[in-house]
Amino acid sequence: MPGCQHRATEADHVVPVAEGGAMYDPLNGQAACSSCHMQKTQREAARGRQRRSRLRPPTPHPGLV
Repeated sequence: MPGCQHRATEADHVVPVAEGGAMYDPLNGQAACSSCHMQKTQREAARGRQRRSRLRPPTPHPGLV
């Protein structure tokens, strides 16, 4: 994250693989501290959950079927 002063100890994909980023391209990689990496991963996971919920049709309530 911009301004982070912690030691980068983890590898991170700049563009997540689930969003079309290249798995093994060094240009799609960056180093991050564990705190920044966790925050970025949580934001990406939230986007993934949103994406899946828009694609999946709502399940009808069992009592209404």
